[in-house]
Amino acid sequence: MQRFALRRSGEGGSIAVQSLLFTAIALALAVLAYMIYRLIVTARCRAQEIRHPVSGDQDIAIERMDSDNSGEASPSVFVDMRGERPAEALAALAGFSAEDPSTALSIVEEDIPYADPIDGMPFKSGEPVIPCVCGLAYREESIKWLRDYHGGSCIYCGALVGSSEDRS
Repeated sequence: MQRFALRRSGEGGSIAVQSLLFTAIALALAVLAYMIYRLIVTARCRAQEIRHPVSGDQDIAIERMDSDNSGEASPSVFVDMRGERPAEALAALAGFSAEDPSTALSIVEEDIPYADPIDGMPFKSGEPVIPCVCGLAYREESIKWLRDYHGGSCIYCGALVGSSEDRS
């Protein structure tokens, strides 16, 4: 009987030791998992700081912008210049000038046309140019190039552009 009792108590002791050992291993695994989690979170934060360095002031400004923004985009301003004639375009540009409208128109008229779109060279004063309906102007050599390589049509609007020889 004593042997049986000793065996029982020995088995009971080993079960207690095993459960204590199991608890210690489970606790060690939980601590290890938490440390790995914190390591990953820290690495992500550092990677974001490297990609997008933001100071505290900028962070506050960004939060304000997000709170003020209702999610709607501001309307875009688009002007289709192909449908407007140069005089209408000049009148529209004069409205945006803070100067006297007559001086603004004369400044804009001096700038139009500025350069040949084919060779990119600015026009000299008094140089003969061939205008297109869209407002672009070409040199005689550019008109020849357009006929040879572009079917004689404007590179912007596609309208046929004639030389001064055709007009006379």
